[in-house]
Amino acid sequence: MTGPTDRVRDGFWLCAAFILLFASLFTPFSFFTIWLFPLPFFIHTAKRSWNFTVGFASVLGLLLLLLFHPVVLSLALFGMATGIVMGELYRRPRMRAVDVVLGGWVVSVLLLLLTLVIAEQSFHIIEAFQSEWKKQLMETERLMKGYDINYVMPELPLSLFLPVTLGTVTFGVVSVSFLIGRRWLVKRGLPGKSLPSFDRWRFPRSFFVVYLGLILLTLLSKYGIGELAPALPVFTLLILIQGFSFLAFIFRRRGWSRWWVVAFAVLSFPFPLLLMGIHLIGMMDMGFDLRGKIKANDE
Repeated sequence: MTGPTDRVRDGFWLCAAFILLFASLFTPFSFFTIWLFPLPFFIHTAKRSWNFTVGFASVLGLLLLLLFHPVVLSLALFGMATGIVMGELYRRPRMRAVDVVLGGWVVSVLLLLLTLVIAEQSFHIIEAFQSEWKKQLMETERLMKGYDINYVMPELPLSLFLPVTLGTVTFGVVSVSFLIGRRWLVKRGLPGKSLPSFDRWRFPRSFFVVYLGLILLTLLSKYGIGELAPALPVFTLLILIQGFSFLAFIFRRRGWSRWWVVAFAVLSFPFPLLLMGIHLIGMMDMGFDLRGKIKANDE
């Protein structure tokens, strides 16, 4: 049993930790701290329940609304709401670790899309992203020409690229926060919920069939990619995750640390050509079970 003093103390540490993480987003440390953004609210909710945590989130949100632009507030809501949902799911005995991660991921994607809508209305940020994406494609073409490879990179629409990028980054944020938060909670007597190791993640082969069907319909549709854009990024993201999982499988067989996969994932996103290669690996593993074939050859 804990008394009011313990609850107030926990609330104080919750606010202090989140304010530090939030302030770090405006510093060079944001590259590291963004992965922990939902962590304080995840831990506090798992320990205290959502109705107690929401009170502190409301006070912080009101303070940020008075001090900053609504876009900044929406970023704070991303960390608060994602952490609260993850913590509440973690508290429920029937919920598995996968449910906690997927629940937090869905909420985080929706909140970041809301942030983009607000930012587009205020700063036309989508146009800036499109310009930066074109620069990256041109830089990739220039590097390939340096190796005497004449290839023109296809100009993928932002409606396809941006959801995949947002989904992948938020998945990483939720996963890292879950793994660190779970260790903290277990040490303090809460039940542990473990994810299967990343190198064993595989999605059903039916996803591969659906993805190919969507691509075929897109090619045959006179309306182009826009009509099917909401469905394609979801499956593209799942295939990317499968591709990184396959890399984790290979790295583990070679005895490399799991952090090599994290480093590889972070470094690959500025390079569209590398992401396309990982996407292709994910498709092959999803459709033809490359891992199973490798294991069979070793036996």
